[in-house]
Amino acid sequence: MTLISDPAKREERGRMLVNRVKKTARHRNKQAKREGVTCFRLYDRDIPELPIVIDNYEGHLHASVFLR
Repeated sequence: MTLISDPAKREERGRMLVNRVKKTARHRNKQAKREGVTCFRLYDRDIPELPIVIDNYEGHLHASVFLR
């Protein structure tokens, strides 16, 4: 995993991640409620510099970091 040394880029990637997770959460929460699902993935390594996954397990978030 390559660390992002530039603080501005790190902040930009963080904002990208937050925006992506918020957008996905709005959609998936509605869908999960409709279908009676309590666990689902919110983020799955879409941004190459952020090799993590974020899952929602019955209202609790779980993040996993993938190291190479």
